Amino acid sequence: MDELPKIHMINLSLNLFQFVGETSSYTSLKLICFRIINVSVIVLVLWCILLNFFFIEADLYVQTLHSSLLVLHFLLKYLSFINYKHSIGKILNDIATRFWKHQFYDKKISERSEKIFALIEKTQQIMFMLTMLGMVTYFMKPFFVVNQGLLIHSFVPISDATAALVVISQFYCFCTGYPVVIGYDFCYFAVCTHVILQLKLLKQHIKNTINQYDVEIEVEMGKCVRQHQFLFKIYLRMQYVYSMMLLFHYIVTLVTTCILLLELFIRRTIDINTVVSLVTVLIFVAQFALYAFPAEQVAVEFADISEAIYSSTWYARSVTNQRTLLYIMVIAQRIQYLSGAGLVNINVDTFQSLVGETSGHTSLKLICFRVITCGAIVLALWYILLNFFFIEAELYVQTLHSSLLVLHFLIKYISFLKYKCNISEILNDIAYRFWKHQFYDRKISRRTEKIYIIIEKTQVIMLVLAMLGVATYFMKPFFAVNQGLLFHSFVPNSDVTAALLVISQIFCFCTGYPLVLGYDICYFAVCTHVVLQLKLLKQHIKNTINQYGIEIKVEMGKCVRQHQFLFRLYLRMQYVYSVMLLFHYLVTLLTTCILLLELLIRRNIDINAVVSIVTVFIFVAQFALYAFPAEQVAVEFADISEAIYSSTWYARSVTNQKTLLYVMMIAQRIQYFSGAGLVNINVDTFQSLVGETSTQTSLKLICFRVITIGTTVLILWYVLLNFIYVEADLYVQTLHSSLLVLHFLIKYVSFLKYKSDISGILNDIAYRFWKHQFYDKKISRRTEKIYALIEKTQLIMLVLAMLGVSTYFMKPFFAVNRGLLLYSSIPISDWIAALVILSQMYCFCSAYPLVIGYDICYFAVCTHVVLQLKLLKQHIKNTINQYGIEIEVEIGKCIRQHQFLFTMFLRMQYVYSVMLLFHYLVTLLTTCIVLLELFIRRSIDINTVVSIVTVLVFVAQFGLYAFPAEQVAVEFADISEAIYSSTWYARSVTNQRTLLYVMVIAQRIHYFTGAGLVNINVDTFESVFRKSFSFCAIFKNIIEK
Repeated sequence: MDELPKIHMINLSLNLFQFVGETSSYTSLKLICFRIINVSVIVLVLWCILLNFFFIEADLYVQTLHSSLLVLHFLLKYLSFINYKHSIGKILNDIATRFWKHQFYDKKISERSEKIFALIEKTQQIMFMLTMLGMVTYFMKPFFVVNQGLLIHSFVPISDATAALVVISQFYCFCTGYPVVIGYDFCYFAVCTHVILQLKLLKQHIKNTINQYDVEIEVEMGKCVRQHQFLFKIYLRMQYVYSMMLLFHYIVTLVTTCILLLELFIRRTIDINTVVSLVTVLIFVAQFALYAFPAEQVAVEFADISEAIYSSTWYARSVTNQRTLLYIMVIAQRIQYLSGAGLVNINVDTFQSLVGETSGHTSLKLICFRVITCGAIVLALWYILLNFFFIEAELYVQTLHSSLLVLHFLIKYISFLKYKCNISEILNDIAYRFWKHQFYDRKISRRTEKIYIIIEKTQVIMLVLAMLGVATYFMKPFFAVNQGLLFHSFVPNSDVTAALLVISQIFCFCTGYPLVLGYDICYFAVCTHVVLQLKLLKQHIKNTINQYGIEIKVEMGKCVRQHQFLFRLYLRMQYVYSVMLLFHYLVTLLTTCILLLELLIRRNIDINAVVSIVTVFIFVAQFALYAFPAEQVAVEFADISEAIYSSTWYARSVTNQKTLLYVMMIAQRIQYFSGAGLVNINVDTFQSLVGETSTQTSLKLICFRVITIGTTVLILWYVLLNFIYVEADLYVQTLHSSLLVLHFLIKYVSFLKYKSDISGILNDIAYRFWKHQFYDKKISRRTEKIYALIEKTQLIMLVLAMLGVSTYFMKPFFAVNRGLLLYSSIPISDWIAALVILSQMYCFCSAYPLVIGYDICYFAVCTHVVLQLKLLKQHIKNTINQYGIEIEVEIGKCIRQHQFLFTMFLRMQYVYSVMLLFHYLVTLLTTCIVLLELFIRRSIDINTVVSIVTVLVFVAQFGLYAFPAEQVAVEFADISEAIYSSTWYARSVTNQRTLLYVMVIAQRIHYFTGAGLVNINVDTFESVFRKSFSFCAIFKNIIEK
């Protein structure tokens, strides 16, 4: 390969690479010298920019930091391209030679592909022109900024010759850096587009193959499998090439956006520097979008292969053909996102995280009523928006709040009118096509009836609470002086128009609220029916598996058709509620922010503030009404797979098993409702925390426990009592101390409650886990090294924890007039005061060993589970390569071990669930508190040092829970990919079907959860810091006000 191959959509990138001499795969001496010059010039420019930090004034720090990031972007992208140029060339060569040609498909597909190619090339040209305009703003900067001839903020040497060199270097840097950056990005975009189109062709080819009924179908199936494996390898090579650059783009986009906002706040004027900064940030955001959106589409296309197969006539194919399709479906279940160095997934969600009627007949009377209703709501909204031009600044927040409320009425009313027929069809299908619970056993029927009664009572309570919310608005005119309106609005001079406005607002509430409540309650009821149907389906599948007769085939077909029907119903619900889910998410976010602003601005509680608080609570409750049922629907769809896997599926025939497998395949991908495809609606979104080695409990141990708990409760009581007597500036430190003691108490009580369960887990690890010594020497040595490393890590953690304890014990020697380790109320009696001091010391001495032991035990158990999963993957690979009679025995052994490890995971979830949530919340709170403490105290003393040490310990503790939990989930999921990448296709049908079940259950990533409310993983660990800084900023503003 002498030059980078020319394929569709890559021509512009090649022309740009040719500009810097990088089209050839051969590295000549001339090219090496050119690269050294380019890198040297960029490094020189970067060095002068960084040197500028030592000489500039404070108001120029932001712009200098912005400039340094821009040049660093040039440098890293250029070095990355040089490093991975050969790999990119191989990828492009494979696209040119090994990708299927769209011309060989029917005319419609071929023409569509050509249109896409032409559209992408035109888009690249437009993006190139826009980027060039951005570059021109930099070149024009010296003509607008007085006494400055530089393109970006930089240190200017005293020597004229050196200064001229810096200016020339900046021009040269832009002329060489921009072509590489744009070419590199366009090349990525083109590769992703080719992969997406190939996946679409693969889906089409599979569908065409399934419809063929001749001998060549085996050949075509093999061709599809090999192409899918090849595309998966291309994806892995793209991950290798672009991994670090994806992470860098994420970080740079985040930092530059923050810097721009800071710059706008600091400068408060718009000049050429601000314009240049704004243009640069827009380019960075566009660049990151250029990486995020194609990455999302690649992941979606990989996953959609599974659904495309499931929605076809797979059940009419032979067992041999179906098993091939099943393997493709299994590997397609786990959504494969490109990631930034394995730390952050690059997709649309990541991009967003950077930038956050009863009748079916429509009569003339109903049309008139709709027009009047919409007219009244629009009139009310118009006068509210008009109010922005006439009100004072302090009323802006309330007016904005009112406009959002009326806009909510309008959009929900229009949405209902638009999707009324679809909602009617869904309700009709629920009434006539859903299975009747009365036909099941008495226990299921009674439980379902109870659920219906609870839901109906809940709906009545919701109606009453909503009516109370409406009442606060109707009472508002009686309490707000000189205001007869229900919400803030412009009041016309004409009395007739003013009266019409008041009537419109009243009419708006009287018609809008019933519609809103009916719309929300209808959604809640539909979700409940779908959840109950999925539960009945799971029960029916279990009952069917236990039957041994001719009718089992009929029942299996019935289950498959019902599951397909429920899945289609889910898609129809997604279509109906998609936009409204997004709107609810945005409105809840905005109204909550507006309420906080209103409280900051008003600084007192009156009827307006009460109305605002009530309204926000209603919005939050509404969004919860959408999020929690959506979460449950997704969970029930996914649980069908686990319900099948935990049954006696292996005792059924091959024909029955293949049917179950297809149901399991489609159930693996968790189906969340989404807001217009931009944000998933679920619980995570609604939320966007010492003498105990024996299993026998002796009298002595009971007394020790009572003393320890009593001492801790005593300390907590006096710490909480301190809130009544301390000054305002000590509230934060007292709250910090109370959380610390509460952490000791809850962890100690949790350990006592789950001690026997932990003992059972450790006993199973000791006797039922596979021994690494029985494997080859390499695996055994590696495992021993891991054990030694973990034990050393535990010792380091113990030493660091002891240092943390020592800071508390040293506190009385540095804090004047205070002999306590924690902030606490000091009793008048000297005897009780001495008891409190001794209790605090005793608490630290007894609780810290328990806390550290509890955490290290969790860490050790997770490590053992991770190593067992690695041994299981190795054992499965070795088993697949065996060709003898014992292979059946070994595969059965693997299945039982996998089921046992999955049971172990569920037991760990039961034991650590509440503690994981507590750690998440405590870490979040303590981080916020220490940041507030730093803002309030503005000085560093022993108290501040102790607080910082404590927070670092809490963060380290939560990291100790989050990172092992992430690794356990990854290892469970990797079993599927390990099987798929082996020679499974060379095994018998019986062996393959067994491996398929293991692959299916491994597709759903199983994270530990904090009481079922928050997943515990690396993303959650990172979100703690983001939320801490956000909350701290809000609380800081409240305190300063």
